[in-house]
Amino acid sequence: MKDILLAVDTSLRYTGIAVATEINNEFEILSEINTDIGRKQATELPDLAELVIENSGIKAKEITHIAVTNGPGYFTGVRIGMSWSSAYAFGIGADIVPVGTLEALMLSGDNKLPSIYLVYAGRNSAYAISCGFTTDLTAGEYDLNCITEWADAYKHLDYNLYCDNTEKVVIPSLNNLQKITPKISNVAKKGWEKRRSCSISPIELRANWCRSPV
Repeated sequence: MKDILLAVDTSLRYTGIAVATEINNEFEILSEINTDIGRKQATELPDLAELVIENSGIKAKEITHIAVTNGPGYFTGVRIGMSWSSAYAFGIGADIVPVGTLEALMLSGDNKLPSIYLVYAGRNSAYAISCGFTTDLTAGEYDLNCITEWADAYKHLDYNLYCDNTEKVVIPSLNNLQKITPKISNVAKKGWEKRRSCSISPIELRANWCRSPV
């Protein structure tokens, strides 16, 4: 039986669902949706998932893995995505593949230059990760002043600075802040890469750095 993966992301502003598999040895998205449904995720996620699965041409019982973002992100959104995915996986006998929100965001940006990725965390802080620098920020929660001081060491470089919420994250000395929108296709891609090595049972799924922004 070939692997078929359902990807779910409700950790940030957009809700994303996708079905993916491998066709002729190539990873392929069969069906996907990215939509801003605000606080309706709990009520609309089941119907959206059913629609995406139906449009993919596969049956729910054929799904072998569910990749779901487990943070960082909005407390309610992360919990909704994880709870629904765990229950659904348990019902159809699928494995869970946890995908970090920052991992997926890194695939959504242009990494031709060194890049920093930020997710608003409230309390003058952000979740961050970087790539392409001499010494990178490892995924974690940082005070904005700490991020500013770290970035100042690389002010001689051209680099990309991405954030999911450019209105909430304000760093005056860093004027190249770009808004980034998560893409469910990247959650699916990361989940597909990790499905063999990082799959867990639905009851093992845990959130990572999740907080309700203030």
